[in-house]
Amino acid sequence: MAGYVTFVGPPDEKVKHLLKSAGILTFGTVTEPKLVIATNESVLQGLPQRVAGSSACVVLYGRFTVASVEKIVKEHGKDYNITVVSSLHGPEQLNVVSGYHAAELNSVLNAFGKHEYLGSNPVWAAMLSLTERHLYAVQTILAAESLAIGAKAGLDTQILYDAICGVAGSSWALKSCGPDMLHASESTAGVTVEAALADLTESCLSAKTYALQMPLASMSRQLLVTAGSLGLARKNIAAVAKVYSQLGHICLAPTGSKSSQLATCTAKPNKVAFIGLGAMGLGMANVLLQAGFNVHGFDVYPPSIDKFIAMGGKGSSNIAEAVKGAEVVVLMVVNAVQAADVLFRLGAANAMSPGAVICLMSTVSPSAAIELDAKVQALGLGLGFIDCPVSGGTSRAAIGDLTILASGRDKDVTTALAVLQALSGAKGNNSNLFVVDGGVGKGSAVKLVNQHLAATQIISTAEALALVAEQGIPLKHAHTILQRSAGNSWMLGDRGGKMLAGLITPPTSTVTIFVKDASIVVDEAQLLGVPAFMAVTAQQQFIAGVARGWGGHDDSR
Repeated sequence: MAGYVTFVGPPDEKVKHLLKSAGILTFGTVTEPKLVIATNESVLQGLPQRVAGSSACVVLYGRFTVASVEKIVKEHGKDYNITVVSSLHGPEQLNVVSGYHAAELNSVLNAFGKHEYLGSNPVWAAMLSLTERHLYAVQTILAAESLAIGAKAGLDTQILYDAICGVAGSSWALKSCGPDMLHASESTAGVTVEAALADLTESCLSAKTYALQMPLASMSRQLLVTAGSLGLARKNIAAVAKVYSQLGHICLAPTGSKSSQLATCTAKPNKVAFIGLGAMGLGMANVLLQAGFNVHGFDVYPPSIDKFIAMGGKGSSNIAEAVKGAEVVVLMVVNAVQAADVLFRLGAANAMSPGAVICLMSTVSPSAAIELDAKVQALGLGLGFIDCPVSGGTSRAAIGDLTILASGRDKDVTTALAVLQALSGAKGNNSNLFVVDGGVGKGSAVKLVNQHLAATQIISTAEALALVAEQGIPLKHAHTILQRSAGNSWMLGDRGGKMLAGLITPPTSTVTIFVKDASIVVDEAQLLGVPAFMAVTAQQQFIAGVARGWGGHDDSR
């Protein structure tokens, strides 16, 4: 069958070239069709009925909507076997194939490039291609909003971009569109605003068919409409950043500041106090132990202290005992309220020695970090303070491979440097440690952006996989393919996998934690005067999850 193919209507020159390069003859008219290539729906109007008793196949190659494939199957499915080949646009330039699939088609499919077969339903390839474009559009808009928040928080956007590309908030869209956003590019190449709007309109209509709620996709669609109203419809989708630039009076251009990825390790402190031995903290404290640090741990939950002692650490019965004589005091507590409680109500600050440095590694707002530092300095005890939130989760915490986003006075960072490098330098990867200029609060500002991206991508992943599931596409296979596409993100891979695995017990990160983190983003954006449409939408989804009784469940719930 695949020795020659015929076209309906004018042959697509690109497709002809691909086929001829593979040694497959092509013809421009249909007489007794065996294998027909169609690159758009309109040319199929000239497709003759199949000759009785013959076996013929129509290959739909290119951009076909789900509705058009359904229509073609309805009109021609009795006369022809239908195969759909849809291209994905990530780093691999992969094709997805669904519908009729036989050995005689392999030479044609191979001519089109690498491909993955989804199954017998012709619609599936079109739907998965749409899902990729859906994710890419949503994540591009999210990248624009996140960069806008970071810029308004006083971060150099190039430093922010470099840091975020290596942590949980990263995505193919951020990596590919971020540079154009930073330099206000008005390219017309690639996916345009109007094309992305058409994609999200199609996916939202599909969701409506299945009574699926997709608030994040709907909000993204409205932002693309806004971009179009600003004259950006035919610009690359990266131009959506101009919506935030204009509404929030924000400049996304890099300022030329420098981030230090320090490589020179100072001497180990004689004693490290570690306050907060929870899911993250216990693993981090153990990493320091294994690296030869003298670590004294404390937690309000005594069994956690017992676990630490069993690992070889020194447990303390109270905070004052833990911090006494320590050169570095690590706080790995839940939030800013707990950090203030430890430092002031429970007396940690007053029990510390002059020159000791407090490392606040919890996720807090930039304004909260600045306020805590001010209160510490007001005590007049000669204490240092750096805010150095972490990213990477419990698995990376346990092996000392966290990304750390540190900011503070140079002398304080130098005092704590050996500790920071031990927690972030697995396999000698000191690029995990970012020291951000600008003083206390800037590290938390970078983490704020990362949490915004991570939280919102959990929602975008859930929406996309729900749409795929409603079509009956095998989810695990679809999830694997999407990770090779332009719709990929770190959260799609990690949390998407957990969504398919079912309820995760014990949870690695709970819905309640993301209510906290998303609320920090929304509140800080309000203080900064940044319109945070995507952040608010994600926050409300997590709040709705808590209202359903899922607060203590894994955030993939």
